[in-house]
Amino acid sequence: MAQLGPAPEERPWDAFLRTTGGDLPADGYAGELQRFIELCHGRGLRSVLELGCGSGPVSIRLLQAGLYVRCVDGHEASLRRLAERLTPAQRSRARIEATAFANLRIEPESIDAVVAVRSINHGVFEDVMARFEQVSRGLRVGGLLFLYVTSDQDFRKRLGERMCSRTTVPTDGPEEGIPHVFPSSADLDAWMPELRFLHRSSHQVRVPRSSPYFDAYSTRSRMQMRLGRMVSSHHTVLAEKVSPHNATTEEQ
Repeated sequence: MAQLGPAPEERPWDAFLRTTGGDLPADGYAGELQRFIELCHGRGLRSVLELGCGSGPVSIRLLQAGLYVRCVDGHEASLRRLAERLTPAQRSRARIEATAFANLRIEPESIDAVVAVRSINHGVFEDVMARFEQVSRGLRVGGLLFLYVTSDQDFRKRLGERMCSRTTVPTDGPEEGIPHVFPSSADLDAWMPELRFLHRSSHQVRVPRSSPYFDAYSTRSRMQMRLGRMVSSHHTVLAEKVSPHNATTEEQ
């Protein structure tokens, strides 16, 4: 693991990480993540690039399944938490990398598989669109992509300030101050034309009142949650890289 610098001044996500460990529920994607793992094994894909790994709940699941994981995140405190959680055997198959999305470079057709859970849409619209396209190009033909990404129906889109076209900055909660793009299904089609979707669904759920994530919001926002106006909404996507001419078929 590369040498990490000193911890930065605490921000909302730092506080959430310190008090809760930073893990969020996997209710919306656990089944399809398991299918992704099984397909990796079935296709002989051994290495996974995880974008925005955070404190490592998904990284650890991938490592437990015997995969080699390049764990990339720009938040060094989260990476410290991940490193502390790994067993020696897991550590031998993990490459932990403190790299911001803006500095990440992926060579075309260079990676077997990519995972991004609640991370790839952080940033302004143009950067997020370019990131999706870079991931799509970076996968080898036959490679796999697993995404769990906030949709255009997510409550955080309304709990923030419009930064620019298609980009909102949450003004409350643990992700306060982090720009978000909330893609539609049409956006996913447009940004990843070289992929064929093996599974795609939308998942909507209220954040449980017992969740530390719920507690991280202000009293006013928590009241809105109680009234049912704040629903977490995500796209769950499992896709494979194909030639561009075959990328329009979707498996039901």
